Amino acid sequence: MRNFQTIIGIDVAQDSLSISIFDGKSHQIKEFNYTKREIRKELITPFKKIKGSVVFVMESTGIYHTRLAYWLCEEGFNISVVNPLIIKRYGQMHLMRIKTDKADAKMIAEYGYEYQHKISLFRAKDESQIAIDNLIKAADDLFSTAVSRIRQPVESMFNWLIEKADIQKASKVRS
Repeated sequence: MRNFQTIIGIDVAQDSLSISIFDGKSHQIKEFNYTKREIRKELITPFKKIKGSVVFVMESTGIYHTRLAYWLCEEGFNISVVNPLIIKRYGQMHLMRIKTDKADAKMIAEYGYEYQHKISLFRAKDESQIAIDNLIKAADDLFSTAVSRIRQPVESMFNWLIEKADIQKASKVRS
């Protein structure tokens, strides 16, 4: 059973991070820019000596959390990436109504502390997995583009045929 002594809840935004360092009793809140230099200064260096007793918990925020998770993983830290809906429901369950980046970081840290025995730890994908994911995304994008390019002329052709043939809509025929 895991027993992390420090939980660091992180609210990740495009350009900034809000963190809550939680020991089960009190929170220490910080906000800083989302740069590698600031992350090294505020997250990596202060906790490097106690890696095993720390876990960083963050919501899955699409592309924004990924870079941070990989940086922390490269440094050997424990990381948990949680579905945002789980955090939202946790906040509702505890009647948390304030919605700021600092409040979200606190809530994420408290969730991580309370459920540290259940959270799954992030494992970085190897290069081949990343390459496969990128190929799948490229194929999906290509398919979506092809469908939209074909759909527009086909819809235009049907609209033209309907107009030229003076076909009434089904709703008009029924009445």
